[in-house]
Amino acid sequence: ADYESMTREEKTAWSNNLDHNTLITVLEGAGLLKGTKQERGDENLKKMVPADGSDTTTKDYDYTTDPYDLRGLCELINPEVMPSVEISLSSDRSLRAHITHQNTIHMRGMSGFSPRFRKTPGGRAIQKERTGTLWHEMGHGLEHDSSGITDAASALRDERGKGESIRGLASATGNSYSANEKTYEDQWNDPYTGKWYGHLSSTEIVSMGLQNLRDPREFSRQDHQHFLFTLAAISGKLGKRDQNVHPSEWMNRLPGGKK
Repeated sequence: ADYESMTREEKTAWSNNLDHNTLITVLEGAGLLKGTKQERGDENLKKMVPADGSDTTTKDYDYTTDPYDLRGLCELINPEVMPSVEISLSSDRSLRAHITHQNTIHMRGMSGFSPRFRKTPGGRAIQKERTGTLWHEMGHGLEHDSSGITDAASALRDERGKGESIRGLASATGNSYSANEKTYEDQWNDPYTGKWYGHLSSTEIVSMGLQNLRDPREFSRQDHQHFLFTLAAISGKLGKRDQNVHPSEWMNRLPGGKK
């Protein structure tokens, strides 16, 4: 509401100063995120657990170097919303990143690249792209675990899709997608955001929103409604975790299970 009451010049100035740390400060100041970013990062990273419930953290991800800025993402999310996720990294070049409904993210890692290459512009570009991919798939995890977020995302997609014909993603984007992949094109910054899954409740609204939060300044400028929706989702205003409890947590709830 405060944003909408701003003049054009005030909106421009606000957007120009928006980066990751400023966004966190704004969300904390508005009471949308509790605690410090260090506390949220630590608490949310604990939810990165293997599907078998073992004591080790995600096997395939190097937390020391944190190549895909997982901590940066965890700092932005209300722990009551944060899903429990396992990350499975692969060197398979044909792998298309995805997350299962058990919240295991399958995507390509950086293990095939030398440390020297990773410091080159090409290496940094690949790392940046895969950081966006990880943040994107985490958005699906948020939807999987919250019926409130799922319902709100479906409603926004359908509302913005009113009067829009469903198009093939291949023709809407110019990229290679299968014939059965469709989208409500609307005025999304990327037509993929409006992807339609038929009778399924899944959307790309939250996942594309998290991916775009890698650059909050540009995201706010390009689609402020989607930007604000994403902030509402990660802060818990649209719903908290209420479904799809992770297997490791089932074990914790069983008599004699891990504490």
